[in-house]
Amino acid sequence: MKVTQGNNLLITGNTGTGKTSLLRILGGLWKCKQGEVQMLTSFGPHGVVIIPQRPFFTDGTLREQIIYPLKEIYPDSGSIDDDRILRFLELAGLSDLLMRTGGLDQPVDWNWYDILSPGEMQRLSFARLFYLQPQYAVLDEATSALTEDVENEMYRICIQLGMTLVSVGHRKSLEKFHSWILKLYGEGKWELTRIEKP
Repeated sequence: MKVTQGNNLLITGNTGTGKTSLLRILGGLWKCKQGEVQMLTSFGPHGVVIIPQRPFFTDGTLREQIIYPLKEIYPDSGSIDDDRILRFLELAGLSDLLMRTGGLDQPVDWNWYDILSPGEMQRLSFARLFYLQPQYAVLDEATSALTEDVENEMYRICIQLGMTLVSVGHRKSLEKFHSWILKLYGEGKWELTRIEKP
């Protein structure tokens, strides 16, 4: 199996068939026991970014959540990136978060996991993805807490921004955003099929 730029891959299968395990191997977290994994691009903000079902947030400002894992020092008056960040918050449906936090650079006295709903966490992870615009985005059930309409919009924007997607998901509606579907059956059994577009 080869994942090339522009050929989005959807990974499906029942619980326990190895979807997340496959992503851990691709991500270098686990060693491959059989076969081989070759990465021709690197992990990081502009190469491959992994967005899990429950995203990671740091302690810090709204800006720091969006630009993570990048770290930059900003002048008191903000950054030339402000307009981009505001646009990506809007695209992710989180414009109200700016008012709740008091601005991009306003320190907050809360834990992001306590203040955001699961859907808001996933939307914020997409705002981060839009900001980083990596070559490849690995989405491990990254839209499970979103409605199908919001999911469609997040995927549409990722593709519009030129990202190649490797997605784990269960919704049939995801197929239209992918070129290939890898169905895992467990115990090493799998099937790779090209998705026919109407």
